[in-house]
Amino acid sequence: MKFGKALLNNQLPEWSKNYLSYKALKKDINGATHSLPPSQETITAIFFQLDREVEKVNTFYSYKQAQIDRRLWILSEKYQQHKDTDKATTLEDDKTSTSGSSSSDITDELASALQETRAQLNKLMRFGELNAKGFKKILKKLDKKLGLDTQTVYWQTKVSVLPFANYSSMRTEMDKLAHWIASLSAVNGDGNTKVTPHLESVGQHQHPTAKLSLPSKISRHNLLTDAQNQQFAAAIDDDDTETLKNLLQSSNTMGITSAHDLNMTRYGLLELATQRGSTQCLRFLLGSGVDPLQYHDINERNTLHKLSIHADSLDEKAVDGTRTLLELAPGLATQTDFSGRRPLHYAAERESSAMTRLLLEHAIRTGDYTMERGFADPQWQDREGHTPLFLALLHSRSGTTRTIIEIGRIENVDDIIAVASIKHRRSSSAPVTPSTEPDFTLSSHHPSPVAMAVELKDITLLRLLMEKGASVDIADDDGETALLLAIRTGFSDGVKLLIEVGHADVNHSEKINGVTPLMVAAIEGNADIVQLLLDGGADKTKADVNGWMAHEHAIFRGHLDIGRRTKPAGYQSMVGTKKVVGPGDTSNTVKRSDLSPDHSTSPSGKSKSLARPERLYGHKYLTDQCMIIITLGSNDIRNQLSRSFLTLKETLAEDQRLSIAVSATNATGEFPILDLPPNNQHHLLHPEPIVLFSSKPEEVVIRFDLVETFGGGASSNGMLARGTSILATDHIYSKTMGFKGQAIGNSSLRGQQTVPLVRTSSLECVGSLGFEYFVISPFTHSKMSVGDRYTYYKSLDTKVRRDG
Repeated sequence: MKFGKALLNNQLPEWSKNYLSYKALKKDINGATHSLPPSQETITAIFFQLDREVEKVNTFYSYKQAQIDRRLWILSEKYQQHKDTDKATTLEDDKTSTSGSSSSDITDELASALQETRAQLNKLMRFGELNAKGFKKILKKLDKKLGLDTQTVYWQTKVSVLPFANYSSMRTEMDKLAHWIASLSAVNGDGNTKVTPHLESVGQHQHPTAKLSLPSKISRHNLLTDAQNQQFAAAIDDDDTETLKNLLQSSNTMGITSAHDLNMTRYGLLELATQRGSTQCLRFLLGSGVDPLQYHDINERNTLHKLSIHADSLDEKAVDGTRTLLELAPGLATQTDFSGRRPLHYAAERESSAMTRLLLEHAIRTGDYTMERGFADPQWQDREGHTPLFLALLHSRSGTTRTIIEIGRIENVDDIIAVASIKHRRSSSAPVTPSTEPDFTLSSHHPSPVAMAVELKDITLLRLLMEKGASVDIADDDGETALLLAIRTGFSDGVKLLIEVGHADVNHSEKINGVTPLMVAAIEGNADIVQLLLDGGADKTKADVNGWMAHEHAIFRGHLDIGRRTKPAGYQSMVGTKKVVGPGDTSNTVKRSDLSPDHSTSPSGKSKSLARPERLYGHKYLTDQCMIIITLGSNDIRNQLSRSFLTLKETLAEDQRLSIAVSATNATGEFPILDLPPNNQHHLLHPEPIVLFSSKPEEVVIRFDLVETFGGGASSNGMLARGTSILATDHIYSKTMGFKGQAIGNSSLRGQQTVPLVRTSSLECVGSLGFEYFVISPFTHSKMSVGDRYTYYKSLDTKVRRDG
């Protein structure tokens, strides 16, 4: 997969505008090749733009890292306090034990907060790693295309020294957090608590914090015995205020505690009563002096935040309890947590229309949400500028999105999403100043909600947005519309809906290369989408900035059928044509080089054609070495490997992002490092073939090392597992002796292997990797010659058997 497409597929939608502008840089480099060697002014302009891209990426990364560092500092203090308290409590419990391990729910909250922070770290590392790889790619392309030697110097002096290109400190923090979480799990006796990599995925932004109280875990400080816990839980389940009152008065354990501990226990009872929908107990507890506005967890979240986070798992009783709680303590709905989010923000992230409706209707009644401003009011934007509607879209919650639009009477969805790009001043207890909330954090995503639905490939959400009047033709700074994004990602159903229902502009040209949707579909080789565009009225005659039409793009990439479909009627090839329209008219004698927008002589007076290399005949390959082409997976669609070349046990990918580092002995070539998709979605990865060269292919040993993406690479310290393949052991290929050139008659030049991946620490098989390979042997002959019109062969002949 080309890096430009990989960047599009792997970037986080909410941060998409802060990634490296790879396509624009690539265009500038290709434009500079029209005049070789390039002028100093051209090179300076490219490096100026490159500097601005480095600055953009690093500024955003540093801002996010500063937020996480502050969060880590707070959590480290909380962890140390909890550790010291736990030690003291353990010593006390050794003397008089009543209810088992201490502070179990505090431990759960702290462990969950650490998990959430670790997920944010992983997300930021993913952003930095993808951009760092992009800069390496563009610097390599710059040297290759323009004949420069600047990659190493620029990388070492301007990129590698910046925070986003260095993962060592962040890797240390992640390991420390993992150790803390493991220690908290051990203290709490919860073997199921673990760090999940799924938290980092774009479509699954989970919030593991704020677990609701369970019947056996009412008090935050375990002031009650297990028997008392069950009695309180039974009273709340029955909504029996008299029993609850008697239990509170008769509990000797609670009578000897401080007022703070007593209030915390009552607050735990309040949480449980809300969850169970015990409205009478709720009224009793609030009347007895419990003020939920004064109590927050380690993330500064109140009870309503917690209920909203678990909204999709709550029953009707819990929703009724929440309604009663809102009536008795309406201020809970306006409180914000450490990230500046209200409970409605978290409810919007869940597929729970009931909770979202309840909170939004409450905001309308209290005047916090007005029909005139809606979510355009800065108070509805969190610290990243995200509104509840944006979060519902980001998490692909079509039901919640419909509820927000209809209850909030949102007539222009596009304006509400675009409001995040406007600099705002928050009306909160801690006002955000321009120095702490830079503009780029509020304009980090595509301005079109339809484009966001396309990126998520959610056809239901896409249909809903179009039904509610969202525009399908809004473009970002590069001119990318939802239709172009749908075509690039192969979202055929979305393309059909955009054209047939949304009436999207099928001839829109993006700003960088001037390509139209038809050209993109032709480049991708998607015949179904090409036909949809043609049926929708796509113009076959439109050309990009280089003068290429859609059918030329298709033919150039080998999509001949698409080339025939997209060829304009009456089209005549313009390559070296001698045809003229009228006698004596030579203006139509056009060459392909004349189609370049920069077709002119260079400032020095020399023609640009003189700077182009002369045509070379013959080739430099396969004179004394074999070429080995390795395809991870299979080109045979009947083979299971064609769908996914890698299988891994989920326990291996439990705590980190993984990559495959390919290496070989007795062979040369470019050895890639393949970053695996998150959430074990290995079927999404279809890497380019790996090309190796060797004089003795039977001695080639190929290694596939499973390493941590943000670890130490393929070194022994960072390697988790390894698969090893020896080509000489392949029965399909080696039995014919084809690799030695000693086969009698025809021999197979292909092979296929599946190798086990063995964990380095325990030698346990943790998965497998399958691949196919071809070996192309060198061929020389004393009478073989190279002419000026062909290389070796004048034609390709088939063998014909003559009988008699």
